[in-house]
Amino acid sequence: MDLERKLGKARLVALILYFSTAVADGQAIPLLPPLTPAELSMSDNPKQPGAAAAILYYAVDTDNQKWTETHALRIKVFRDEGKSYADVKIPYFERFSLVEEIQGRTISSDGKITPFSQEIFDREILKFKKFGYHAKIFTLPNVQSGSVLECSYRVHYKEKIPEVFRHPEKYIFDRGFTFPAANWEIQHGLYLVHGQFSLLPVKGANIDNFAQGMQTVTFSHGLDGRMTLDIRDVEAFEPEEYALPEEALKKKINL
Repeated sequence: MDLERKLGKARLVALILYFSTAVADGQAIPLLPPLTPAELSMSDNPKQPGAAAAILYYAVDTDNQKWTETHALRIKVFRDEGKSYADVKIPYFERFSLVEEIQGRTISSDGKITPFSQEIFDREILKFKKFGYHAKIFTLPNVQSGSVLECSYRVHYKEKIPEVFRHPEKYIFDRGFTFPAANWEIQHGLYLVHGQFSLLPVKGANIDNFAQGMQTVTFSHGLDGRMTLDIRDVEAFEPEEYALPEEALKKKINL
């Protein structure tokens, strides 16, 4: 009997170890922390019961020195209606930016990982004179209720921050100048459990922030000059008839 109990306990430990490492296997998505067993087993969002899905983690890293911006997203699907979030659309202006390094995968409720390996389509959404508004479009595979969807991509901007901001020591100023360092949309159509937003500014830059729909914004500062903002529990944006445009109502931060 003792031997059977020991063998049973050993099997249980092995099963737990297998389950814990199954989520860690496969290609990791940049900026996303390890998925926890609690997140994988979630069946509902207690802060928004009955919702089709929720954003477990959303990360944006803006690099003014390399003039790139990396986005990473993790969505938990609770119900069949949430499976539509497997259809990913990444809009961009073709003249000003490139969308690169697209990655994605689906993690089933038992921890099995299905990497995205299909074709990515590039479609023109709008054309106005020389300006083309495009979107990278793809669908994550094997999505069911209980699945976790993960994807990331990097936007590479073709125009860099003006020389006057990168090397102000070369200029004499008779007035102040400003230039957008980052524009972050904090609120989305799904409940956001945890968001992390970071900015690596050009050296010596004076950064100020303007928060829309948020009272207090506190950044932590790294040794390399990177500014990081952690956000938790942001309610889903719900559009209303006859309301102002969404851009004027959603929580966002401009730096």
